[in-house]
Amino acid sequence: MRTLLLLLTLSLTHPVPALNARITADTTAPKPGKHRKPLYEKGHGTLGFIIGLVFGPLGFAGVCLFSRNRTQRRKALQGILVCVFIATLALPFAIKGN
Repeated sequence: MRTLLLLLTLSLTHPVPALNARITADTTAPKPGKHRKPLYEKGHGTLGFIIGLVFGPLGFAGVCLFSRNRTQRRKALQGILVCVFIATLALPFAIKGN
């Protein structure tokens, strides 16, 4: 009983250093950052690319008219460029075939 009372008295008068120590921040942890895009803008513009590729300038005009997403507009323009490139490559074969 005396030992228990002595330990209780010592623990109250002399706190444990680990519990009294100040907690420091971990400097190796990555800093929290803000999300750049909301969840609904996570796409990579695949639909815009396909529309620009299939419909050409008309598809690009439709994407620019109906979409506010800049990524879709940029990918639709890339789709037009691919469409023009393929048409340029196929033109000599089309002329030669006639």
